Amino acid sequence: MECIECGKKLGLMRYRPTGWVPPHKDAWLCKECAEKHLAKYRAELGVKEILFTDKKTDDEIKNEIQVDMMNLAMHEAGTAWMRAGTLLSFNPTEQMLGAGFKALIDQNKIIIRQNELILRALQKLIKVEKDGEK
Repeated sequence: MECIECGKKLGLMRYRPTGWVPPHKDAWLCKECAEKHLAKYRAELGVKEILFTDKKTDDEIKNEIQVDMMNLAMHEAGTAWMRAGTLLSFNPTEQMLGAGFKALIDQNKIIIRQNELILRALQKLIKVEKDGEK
């Protein structure tokens, strides 16, 4: 069996990524081709996993930072620590670890988005300086 895109010989590992409709029932992709299709599918949907894109305005990023800061504040206050994934374990240690990881993830999202806003501001400043030199 071969990948229908690149012709690579397929072993036991064959892929059909989400969002890809095979042309026939025996159509399969290799890992590389499947990853390309999955990336394209996610980009088309604007998957929420993407923290920012060039299409997002500065105000949209600022609003997302505010939402993440509120989520983080709830974690620190202890009101949102019991998420479904950690609650199902019934293990207090796992529940605390899960809550801690969620708080770290929220903090990282805030920092990444703030860095994007700083980068955009610096790019605007550089552009203004270059236009002023002309």
